[in-house]
Parts: sequence; structure tokens; C-alpha cells
Amino acid sequence: MATVLMFAPLLAAHLFTMGQAREVRGHGLVVRAVAREHRGATDATIEIRRGREAPQIVELRGREIGPALLLASIEIFDANFDGLADVTVLREHGAKWASVDAFLFDARTHRFADSSPLARAIGGLANARFDARHRSITTRDLGPSNPSRVTYAVEGAALHEISSCRFLNPFDARVGTLVRKNAGRVTVTKLRLAETDVSPCD
Repeated sequence: MATVLMFAPLLAAHLFTMGQAREVRGHGLVVRAVAREHRGATDATIEIRRGREAPQIVELRGREIGPALLLASIEIFDANFDGLADVTVLREHGAKWASVDAFLFDARTHRFADSSPLARAIGGLANARFDARHRSITTRDLGPSNPSRVTYAVEGAALHEISSCRFLNPFDARVGTLVRKNAGRVTVTKLRLAETDVSPCD
């Protein structure tokens, strides 16, 4: 009985950490994650360590993606272009789209959070691509209904649309109106795509 009691905590710890694991390092951060599938959904525990600061634990529950995909999606980069590394992780995806949760580092609290207005705005984007050189974020909707490309700049705690292209085709995937906006200028063009054409916004 004494032997069972002695090893019980070790067994419990082993069972808790069962699942797939990944460690990501970069930009002064170490992110360790364990993901487990339970009843068709994935739960994950993510530990974010920044330098010698105490690690921060983030719990993700009920993701409708597999553990391997969730772990592979974890990235470390400056998502809001403030010079400090952030962490993103896939939240949901479909055949032609994906969205992430952005855990942005707050220099005042030294914590990572996805609850700020800017973090929520980034989380609301589909297929976001981050361009550090131009300090912009571009999203793409591949259609075939209303394909688009929209580029945003980060201004304070919000996203500001700086250019866009939208092909409005509610009745026919190949016939519609191309609306482009850039630096406050708007152009509208009626358009019929050829069979070999792809999205006019690409």
C-alpha cells in the first residue's frame, strides 16, 4: 500500500501530461505546449516563458481541431509590430480559411493576453498574413463567393483598413463588380472572368 501511495502523485502527473507536446523557441520566448483530444475536441495547456520571468500558463479548451494541428500552428513573432514578441495559435479553420488567437505581450503587465481590443480584432481576421517590413496585416477570402483581399495597419489599439479589393459576385462566381480601395480612392469595375481566370484580387 505504501508503494502505491508513493507512486500515485507520479502516476497522476504522467496521466495529466499525456498527449502530444511541442516546444517552440524564438525572440527570447520559450513556448511549451501539450495538447490532448477528448470527445472529439482538443484541450491544450501552453506555458509561455519570457527570459527569467515567471512562466505564464494559458489553457485552451474545446478546440475543434486535432492536437497535432494545434501544436504545429503555434508561432512566435511580433504580431502587432510594437517590437515585442507575441504568440499566436490556431483557433479554427475550414477548407479555405483559418483564424488564430493572438496572445499579445503587454509591456505594462508583462503578461500575454488575447482579450485586448487589438488582440480580438486580429482574432477576427481570416487567413491573416503578417508583414513586418510594411507593418501590415493582409487577409484573403478565397471565395468563390465574394473573394477579397484587405490590408490593415495597426494604429494604437485598433486595426485600420488601408487598402482592399473585393469582387462582389452574389449570383455568379464569374460575374460581378470589382471594388478597389487605396489611400481613400475607390474604383468600381464591372467584370466577367474568363474560365481560366482566378480571383481578380490575387
